[in-house]
Amino acid sequence: DSEKNNCRGKEQIISADDSAMTVMVVPTNEEITIGRDTKQIVDAL
Repeated sequence: DSEKNNCRGKEQIISADDSAMTVMVVPTNEEITIGRDTKQIVDAL
């Protein structure tokens, strides 16, 4: 669904209502996850 596909920054279903499969947008923040994982590793040294 092209209108639904224009969502930015929020969790939302973007597949067409008649789609055989549900497609979702799930926003992430990879930078903070990498930072937290790195801190956990460094703290364990």
